[in-house]
Amino acid sequence: MINKERLQLGLDALRSGRYEQAQGSLCKIDDGKRSYCCLGVLTDVALKNGIGRIEEFVAPDGVAYRVPGTGECQWSVLPEPVRMWYGFDSKIPSVVVDDDKGWTEEVTILNDGEGWGFHRIADAIEATFMEEK
Repeated sequence: MINKERLQLGLDALRSGRYEQAQGSLCKIDDGKRSYCCLGVLTDVALKNGIGRIEEFVAPDGVAYRVPGTGECQWSVLPEPVRMWYGFDSKIPSVVVDDDKGWTEEVTILNDGEGWGFHRIADAIEATFMEEK
């Protein structure tokens, strides 16, 4: 079940303008500056709000998120504790992109392949998980 209070924190962050958008990994580093995909923003929000069960592994070109004691290390999908913190069913959530046709798409495809910005992705996440059906 989606934790709407926590997801609202993530939606607010996606819409905040504080994060530069990246494609292909949760967090990239270029000349010391970080940029994030939409799932990277959600992961960063979870870290900043005390999830505590993941660690950053900083490499020269990006950040991986490790889950101590499990062997899990993620560069491109939500780490399991983050997935559970929000209540998503998948490490790559799918959102409704066409209500009339019932089409859904993974948020990573929208971020990386379709060129959707954070505001549009946040709107789709909100419509899919926050609105009463």
